[in-house]
Amino acid sequence: MHEQMQQQAHVTGHVEALKTQLIKMVLTHDDHLFQLCEKYFDLADLIAIGKRMIGTGMVGGKSVGMLLARNILARESANVKDRLEIHDSFFIGSDVFYSYVIQNDCWWKRHHIKTADNIFEKAAHLQQKLNAGSFSAGYYRTIQRNAEIFRPIPDYRPFQQFVGRRLRQLVFRGNMKACFAANQGTPEQRSTVSSRPCARCTPAP
Repeated sequence: MHEQMQQQAHVTGHVEALKTQLIKMVLTHDDHLFQLCEKYFDLADLIAIGKRMIGTGMVGGKSVGMLLARNILARESANVKDRLEIHDSFFIGSDVFYSYVIQNDCWWKRHHIKTADNIFEKAAHLQQKLNAGSFSAGYYRTIQRNAEIFRPIPDYRPFQQFVGRRLRQLVFRGNMKACFAANQGTPEQRSTVSSRPCARCTPAP
């Protein structure tokens, strides 16, 4: 009996450590928000999010807020829980945007803008380069598979610019930007449309 309790405690400790790691990898580094996520997300929730991620990294503040609000409602009110629809969201990880900037030769250009004399001219050129860039073939395949799952119904897909407070302090300056894409057309058209806001929501001057 004592050995079973020790084993259970060991497993529980391992699960909690894994949960903490996943929250910091996928949801947030903010201490206050971390406490809320720790309270209202269990390991199964985090694994479910991971299964619906495109790429790796953080899912973004709007997604975290949506998921957290849903879990708070579901756990604090049984009446509300019964009325909630099952959501079928997919999440684009922040590393996709980092990779986009690097693969399109914009990372160091964006970094050096803040010390340039002709900052507005260089910023406009860089913005054009970012908008005209391309993602990896693997990303496009994933987006296309995602587009095939959903019918072309008139909904909207928000894309949050990945520049968070921590990264902005290191490299970027400027305001946050959110883009929206309508889910219309053939699967090929919808996958292309989904990629355009991702490009436009990379760091803008």
